[in-house]
Amino acid sequence: GDPEKGEIIKNIRKKLAEGIQTRDNEENIVITASIGCAAYPQDGANYEELMHCADLDMYASKQALKMEN
Repeated sequence: GDPEKGEIIKNIRKKLAEGIQTRDNEENIVITASIGCAAYPQDGANYEELMHCADLDMYASKQALKMEN
């Protein structure tokens, strides 16, 4: 994959994993995400092709996270 894309996704996941403080500051809420990316025109020439490629990328990301844990 594209190293820049990988770095952007890694940074998003890192920020989410840091948690979001609740209003009463009692605890952090941690969110995980499976992210799929697609770029025009390399991954598709139209919306449907790009969404399909992004979905495949997301499922691959989800599988990789499962294997890490």
